[in-house]
Amino acid sequence: MTGSLEDQHASAMIDGRPVAVLATTDETGRPHSALISWFVLLDSHTLVAALDGRGRHCRNLRNDPRFAMQILADDLVLAVGGRAEFLTAELPSAPFPAAVVRLVLEAVADQRQPQMRFRGPGYEFDAAKRHRDGVERQVLAELAATDLRPPWPIGRDDSA
Repeated sequence: MTGSLEDQHASAMIDGRPVAVLATTDETGRPHSALISWFVLLDSHTLVAALDGRGRHCRNLRNDPRFAMQILADDLVLAVGGRAEFLTAELPSAPFPAAVVRLVLEAVADQRQPQMRFRGPGYEFDAAKRHRDGVERQVLAELAATDLRPPWPIGRDDSA
């Protein structure tokens, strides 16, 4: 177990359409997990995600920045954990108030099994929501362009 992604992990994330199950805990310690897909790899130690600023994950991460996440794609099964930091940034393409969250990786475990080929979960939009493909591409491009150079005003933002 390390605190960084290896080149093979990065390639699988970039080449695929990974999804993740993000786990946080509320103020009582009760776990909450949900599927997320709007996240990108910025470097071997950092992911950045767009989370609904009104949602439970944001409330939980503001209270306790620790997270765990299972990242899944074809031939990619990673368990990661670390600390979340809220960034002051806006995502004009997001159809909801999106919080930009830096996920600093402190632990990375490759959970693939030898002689087993994993086919990651996938998703697609039905005909009535096909336009969401373009929205998603734009949001992911905006996340990928996130500037992580300090100084970012980082800290608890209870306004959302």
